[in-house]
Amino acid sequence: IFGAGLGVLTIFVVRSVIAPKQLAAVQELLRQERVPAAARAAKALIQRDPRNGPARYAMGLVYLADQKPELALMEFKAAEQIGDYGPEFPEARFRATLAELYVRFAQTEEALTEYILLTKLEPAESKHFLACGRLFDERGKTDVAVGYLRRALELNPRSGDAHYALGYILYRTKHPVEARSELDLAIKYEPANYDAYYYLGKLLKESNDYTAALL
Repeated sequence: IFGAGLGVLTIFVVRSVIAPKQLAAVQELLRQERVPAAARAAKALIQRDPRNGPARYAMGLVYLADQKPELALMEFKAAEQIGDYGPEFPEARFRATLAELYVRFAQTEEALTEYILLTKLEPAESKHFLACGRLFDERGKTDVAVGYLRRALELNPRSGDAHYALGYILYRTKHPVEARSELDLAIKYEPANYDAYYYLGKLLKESNDYTAALL
């Protein structure tokens, strides 16, 4: 019994003391842009314990730094199945990166699931609601999308991206007055948003204000 207890204690010490230090070392190597060294360190951790969620997350970050997003997504999926979130494996940051990867590979449903979870984990972050709004709009659920975009703007009224996304939906759904207001605000807060200029021009043209439309 004593031997078994000592074995469990040893495993606990390794996982709770040594592993976090090694994970921190991997992340420090990434900050120094020493990607091959970070890869070797992360792989060693995974070989020692394949069900080490933080190590899988670190390996995913290494693959991202090495411009290998497909492999990063595989590691992130493995990390999500394992869990064990903590300081070296922050759940919100992990899910945000995972959601971006899903979007990159056109896995809309999976991305939306992650962003909805993020609105629960970080309810004060406007960008999560904006992402949900965009993805719901892609799925044709306009009313739901509008709700998320309005919430994004409640949290950050100066978000040019959210004003544009809402204005574009209002333009498509034939609400010209509201659409123009949102597109004007999009340009105010993000003057380089050429899409906002384009749809504002179309709105003005459709209302026969050709001089303003040309501008």
